[in-house]
Amino acid sequence: MLDLPDKIKSLIHEEEYSIDDVGMSDSTVVLFKDKVLKIQTISEEAENEYHVMEWLQGKGQVQIIV
Repeated sequence: MLDLPDKIKSLIHEEEYSIDDVGMSDSTVVLFKDKVLKIQTISEEAENEYHVMEWLQGKGQVQIIV
């Protein structure tokens, strides 16, 4: 299992996952049956993505930001 904070572990439990290695960034993308977890270091790009996801909350089927 990945070394994750307890808050994230409580959301994914012991679900099976795979690692997506298709992208071009240095982030790690973890694919679950019904969710995606993106792990990356803090950067300007990461901050921009966070703000976009924050803005999208409640505007459609956007996952919870943890």
